[in-house]
Amino acid sequence: MRNCIEEREFNLFLEDGLSHEDMRSMIDHAQTCAACREQLEGWKSLKATLDAASEIEIPPTLKVRVMEGVAKEKILPLLKPMGFRRTLAACVLVLLVAGYFLLPAVWPYIGSFVNDGILYLSTAFYNGLSFVGLDMKAVMGVFRVVVDIFNQYFWVFATSTLLLIVGFCSLILLGNKKLKAN
Repeated sequence: MRNCIEEREFNLFLEDGLSHEDMRSMIDHAQTCAACREQLEGWKSLKATLDAASEIEIPPTLKVRVMEGVAKEKILPLLKPMGFRRTLAACVLVLLVAGYFLLPAVWPYIGSFVNDGILYLSTAFYNGLSFVGLDMKAVMGVFRVVVDIFNQYFWVFATSTLLLIVGFCSLILLGNKKLKAN
């Protein structure tokens, strides 16, 4: 003899998920078990109610009314437009932060261009000074030292960039406090 019908089987019945054999077995058991028969009748009534509810016609203006109701609600506060100075400060800040973090990664690629540019400028300067009549070996030595110092003290430049970022942040925060005070 079969055990009583489990709730998951009733759920499958509700969702039309039972095979024909399982459905026949459920009905056969419900004919012999009063408790399961009563439950099955309740589930059949629920299924009929749900099937009838799916035939309810949705009013055509429902979407418009819902969207109007959503539009009337203020979900997010409105943001005040930023002034030109604050926008400029934010852009400079973003560029400085990006430069601080990206420069070490791209320096191997752009370092040779920078060095070549400095070398080109020093050559042009050398030619200009030789035209005037100055000692070019001494001048070229100074430029080589400048290039070497630039490469050796790269982190000094990166740290100064970070300090500029902190300075801009403090200026922006001080500006916000003054605006709020007014």
